[in-house]
Amino acid sequence: MEKKKRNEKVLYCENCDDFVNYNVIKKREIYEIKNDKIEIVSNIAKCTICGSELYDIKLEDDNLKRVYRKYAKKYKLILPEEIKKIRKKYGLNQHLFARILGIGKATIQRYENGALPTKAYSDLIKSMKKPGEFQRKLEENKHNISQSEYDTAKIALSKVTRDQKESGDEEVLTELNDVLEVIHSSVFNFDKLLGTVAVIFSNIKEINENFMYKTKLLKLLWFTERKFEKLYGKRLIGLKFAHGNYGPIPDKYPLLISYLEQAGVITVTLEEDEDGSPREKLFLKDDTFTKYLDKKEMNFIEKIVKKYGSMNTQELSKETHKDELYKNTENGEIIEF
Repeated sequence: MEKKKRNEKVLYCENCDDFVNYNVIKKREIYEIKNDKIEIVSNIAKCTICGSELYDIKLEDDNLKRVYRKYAKKYKLILPEEIKKIRKKYGLNQHLFARILGIGKATIQRYENGALPTKAYSDLIKSMKKPGEFQRKLEENKHNISQSEYDTAKIALSKVTRDQKESGDEEVLTELNDVLEVIHSSVFNFDKLLGTVAVIFSNIKEINENFMYKTKLLKLLWFTERKFEKLYGKRLIGLKFAHGNYGPIPDKYPLLISYLEQAGVITVTLEEDEDGSPREKLFLKDDTFTKYLDKKEMNFIEKIVKKYGSMNTQELSKETHKDELYKNTENGEIIEF
């Protein structure tokens, strides 16, 4: 029998015992996927000589992808293009996206190439559409990534939240609100938080500073909450603080910054520090949030800013280390008061 040229599309036919030309036909087939029968119109290679059906790995792979896709739609599992869209929304490669999720890169690759995801992984990846969920997963798995990768993800998250704020997406604000309420206490008061931040910034301006770095704001929030509780026997905001290397910090503070930005009380810009790492500068955007505080509360915060507002971050950090509550807790531990 005449040998086929290498550049011809041929497949091996067992019946003819040779490599043969073939046609592609349509045929209804039923595949069993996870105890469910899924019917599709398959593409099948058929020998042009004897009419036998032939096995073509590319055609079969395409058939399986379409079966998986039909199954995924039936059970509302995430689709390959949806995974890519979510990942690219944050400008991440497969490697970093997988690490933030806490799963293997190979798993993401398979899913983006059409493999069928589990229900648990499907729900996990779907949840990343929401910036608040992405932020929560980023904090949960930051030990899996380098500092530069963490900074990259944070910058991407900030851009997404800013873009959604500009497009009027209120879901982000509601979502961050819900997450913060869970993280902090039942007495957490969002209005008091917004008012306190607005008053802090307004008074910082009076000492010739029109912006603050994140660390300084977090330290001033600590002094406000701690001193207010000491004086009045109750919390002003209800923030939960954790023991950090450089002093007390609000638990899951990146969510807090995202919330403040999304609520419209501050704007956040990025600059590079001396070693090229991104650094967030915070500016007051709307001082009308001061309406959420009464005169006594505003005067109290004004005194806090007058006392600590001129200190640099190193001085503020040193000051917080003097607090007995801080001294009596370990790194990462919640400071109870």
